[in-house]
Amino acid sequence: MTVQVDRWSNGPFEPVAERVLVARCQPCDVNVGLVVGDAAALLVDVGTHPEQGAALYRAAVRETEDAARHPVPVRWALLTHDHYDHWFGLSGVRAEAGERLIAAAHAWFGRRHGAEEDGENERVQRQLGLADVPMPDLRLESAQCTAEDPWTLDLGGVTVQVAWLGHAHTPSDLVARVEADGTAHPGRTGVPGAGGRAVEGAAGRRPVVFAGDLVEESGPPQAGGEADVPGWAAVVGKLVEFGGEDALYVPGHGAPVDAAFVRAQGEELAARAAG
Repeated sequence: MTVQVDRWSNGPFEPVAERVLVARCQPCDVNVGLVVGDAAALLVDVGTHPEQGAALYRAAVRETEDAARHPVPVRWALLTHDHYDHWFGLSGVRAEAGERLIAAAHAWFGRRHGAEEDGENERVQRQLGLADVPMPDLRLESAQCTAEDPWTLDLGGVTVQVAWLGHAHTPSDLVARVEADGTAHPGRTGVPGAGGRAVEGAAGRRPVVFAGDLVEESGPPQAGGEADVPGWAAVVGKLVEFGGEDALYVPGHGAPVDAAFVRAQGEELAARAAG
């Protein structure tokens, strides 16, 4: 299926837990996260289009303003993996943020390992008229972000633990576990209801895990040429161990889910690998 990536839209940032918000964006119904600390804020993925990324950054800045109208700087962007719908918006984010923002990704980010994915990114690059594509400022080696010793950001009252759990959807998949100290960001409390298979009535203080495309809610997991499906099934099991049974899991696409949904998707991947 061909997706018209030159047509984009951003949903509003909606709270899914205290200090954690998610915007659902088109094309591809991709999730973009925003984590708001007392000292800094973090974007998780940045959309497809440069103009989309710029709009997401501006919306994030508005969300981080406190009651006294003093903005918390959006200092970080975490790129969960190197597929265009999560990444190409970075040039627009940088145009708005300048040197204030650091984009982090796995060390394998941008190293193509399957002709199918390489062709898809190149097709979108041509369609958007991009002379080149943005690359992360900081590359994390696998040993720097293990499940046992994750790469950690202290945003002030909020801790973000970033880990690489293995080759799965891509070689560069990163996940992030977010835990707040329980202090709500002014004006952004409560969790909206979600229908279908999504989690409803989630407790505001529960941990939130940004899973990237390791988990899909709006459709089945997409395994392209650089996916390792047997490895992916194993990684999903590690994801639940890393995130915890009580966590809310934000997939790359679709509504947030619980650990039971994640485990079931791991079983689906294992069956796919076996058959």
